[in-house]
Amino acid sequence: MDPHTSEFDALVPPYNERGYVVVENLLSDQQIQEAEAEIERVSQQDRTAFRPGDLFFTGDTDVLQQIERLERYSLMFAQLRDHRCILDVVESLLPNPVHCENVSYMAKPARIGAIVPYHQDNAYYHFVPDDALTVWVALDASRTDNGCLRVIPGSHKNGTVPHVSSGVRGISFTVAQPIDSQLDGEVALELSRGDASVHHCNLFHASKPNLSENHRRGLVMFYHSSHCQVDKQLRAGYLEAQEPPQ
Repeated sequence: MDPHTSEFDALVPPYNERGYVVVENLLSDQQIQEAEAEIERVSQQDRTAFRPGDLFFTGDTDVLQQIERLERYSLMFAQLRDHRCILDVVESLLPNPVHCENVSYMAKPARIGAIVPYHQDNAYYHFVPDDALTVWVALDASRTDNGCLRVIPGSHKNGTVPHVSSGVRGISFTVAQPIDSQLDGEVALELSRGDASVHHCNLFHASKPNLSENHRRGLVMFYHSSHCQVDKQLRAGYLEAQEPPQ
């Protein structure tokens, strides 16, 4: 194989056009099991060990919903974010070199997993240029009945749009413009355990509540090209809009 080519080069045209691709079996079952065990270990730490804004629970329950910055609390996740099986995909889609900004755990527990409204990831990160993406790895089968990711193909092409407060803890922003899932061509991304969806930082994406009997857990990694810079004005406005951590 030409050293300048990659088995993932075929992902580039659909990613550029649609703003997302699906990669089957990105992580092995052994890697998934190790990640699950490490998430359990991290989650059992005293809550005072977490920085404000890094730990969220579902509604008024003690059911874990989200852990941000897992790499702060676990050497394993600091190493996993740089594993070749992931970087080979990311580096085929972004100008190199790349940097992982955040590793997070997101869950929709069975029967109580909440809605996530339409948003863009770059509304939180504010990178310019927008050479950034999210790798979303399914720890459980992610289906329509348990709240799989839903996307609007091509919506990444118009840059970062205005957002407003969502009222949802952990996902504090939603796009200000109305979204009509049928008219806008919404696609449900169903994944099997170990599969990953990879989406552009400006792709509109959301998920419905989990009303099923099955959990829907995901490991989420956000990458950007090293030449990206944070728009300080947008970042300051975002921080000002945030509610105090609870």
